[in-house]
Amino acid sequence: MVLVDNGASVNVLPLKTALKLGIKETDLTPTSVGVQAFDGTKRRVLGSIQLVVGTGPIEKKTEFQVLDRESNFNFLLGRPWIHATKALPLLSVSPVGLEMEEMRSQEESI
Repeated sequence: MVLVDNGASVNVLPLKTALKLGIKETDLTPTSVGVQAFDGTKRRVLGSIQLVVGTGPIEKKTEFQVLDRESNFNFLLGRPWIHATKALPLLSVSPVGLEMEEMRSQEESI
């Protein structure tokens, strides 16, 4: 799964995914980039790597920061990729049934 996150200031490639792609830690370029996770913790970056990312007819060389951490995504594409490709991420929100019921109850009591 690929996660597109307009709140992320870097593109992230988990080490597990990098290894599956045949990338070794020796292939990484040393970097001084620091990454702060959504929970505020700082994560050590193993290095960076340039990969070509294809989305439909667009192919862009994209720099990824490689982190050794568990994740529920294979790639995280952040603002650098979004801006480079001029992508327009769409947000899809679907209400939860319980919330809708609570809203109806509140409307009926007004």
